Amino acid sequence: MRKAGKFTEKGRDVQEWLYLADSLHNVAKAAFEQAKKDRQLDSMRWSDSVYKYLVGMTLENLLKGIMIANDPSLIKQDEMDSAITNHKI
Repeated sequence: MRKAGKFTEKGRDVQEWLYLADSLHNVAKAAFEQAKKDRQLDSMRWSDSVYKYLVGMTLENLLKGIMIANDPSLIKQDEMDSAITNHKI
């Protein structure tokens, strides 16, 4: 049997998925705050596309991390199962 590569190890590491989700969330918050300053608004509509996109990616990565924690076989040798390679979770 082949030894698991770096891709497999990192892909199965739930902490990596959490770190990515946390990083995306931090960028989303920074984008939100900057947009408020740029527009001189006290609040910003949910429809701001960049913020909405980043929050969506944050949630997607959290959900994929949970899915992988429950089923590590979703990460195979050098590839991800098709169940998590799309945005339909």
